Amino acid sequence: MSLGLANVFRSRRGASSERPTLRPKVLEQTLERFGFSKRPEPTLENLKALYKAWSRSVGYDNVQKRVYYAEGRTGPFPNMNPNDFLNAWMKHGTGGSCWPSAEAWFQILLSLGYDVRRVAGQMLDCDDPMKPNHGTVIATINGVEYAVDTGMIGEDPLPLIPGIETASPNKAFGLWSTGKGDIWWRPGHSRRAIQYVTQFDPCTGPYFADRYEKTKEFSLFNDVLYVRRNKNDGVVTVGRGNRIVVTPDGEMSATPIEPGDMKRILVEEMHLSEEIASKIPADKESITFN
Repeated sequence: MSLGLANVFRSRRGASSERPTLRPKVLEQTLERFGFSKRPEPTLENLKALYKAWSRSVGYDNVQKRVYYAEGRTGPFPNMNPNDFLNAWMKHGTGGSCWPSAEAWFQILLSLGYDVRRVAGQMLDCDDPMKPNHGTVIATINGVEYAVDTGMIGEDPLPLIPGIETASPNKAFGLWSTGKGDIWWRPGHSRRAIQYVTQFDPCTGPYFADRYEKTKEFSLFNDVLYVRRNKNDGVVTVGRGNRIVVTPDGEMSATPIEPGDMKRILVEEMHLSEEIASKIPADKESITFN
């Protein structure tokens, strides 16, 4: 159901009774890639380690979406199934936009025994008419809710405590909450703050899949390549033909990418496979990011 700001924070039931759809072998391989030698217990410290590993290893991008369009495919967008998503990441280094990446991340945490749920809402300052336009994940530990968002990839779980302001310790990621049911962040391609507000809580997997398909009608990530990776406590983003760097102090600089250098940067710096990097089409010039 749709919620107002005042109703976002409310009492929750216990851990979800939903069963994971992630195959055990895929979970095991993913955890190995994240640097875990054994299955982590569902603690806050392990959530911090898992979220940092996701933020550094998977990142955020629309590569699979751009290849889908370039190849003239029909049918559902790729990688909404978390097993497909994680296998593609392990093979090609690709992540995804919010809906498929949040679903894969949700399934990892659910499989590990975390009290976790999907929620959806609006990036209020994005030039995007889709409502809601963002899906994310909330984990609850010892009665405290934590935002562990796969689009904002803030590395540190952000506590969401009614009436209390909280913030990420790293200025490069620029995440904070006013304690009024919102999350603010500064994306890797801009230092302009964007506000996110939850509107639908909780959400189902089919709902996330439906919202992902609805982005065929409109999305800022349909026509222009966007790849973000967290590195050395900073952020590197490839978007609109530029390589954009945000330092740990939050300072941003942008350098145009020569066409002949794009594939090399995607492979060497953004860790995509040569196979997938070769399939990415040129941007459509009419689309811009703010």
